[in-house]
Amino acid sequence: MEEQLAIARRAYALLGCEDRLESAFYEGGHRWYGGRTVSFLEASL
Repeated sequence: MEEQLAIARRAYALLGCEDRLESAFYEGGHRWYGGRTVSFLEASL
């Protein structure tokens, strides 16, 4: 996952919005976690 995050960081930096990239790593498979997911989507979309 860290490799994909590095790619995303470079893309965000090229677009001048690297401050909008957030990440969180949790144990287990790919899924939505509570926390900041909804507030991030509401602010970003």
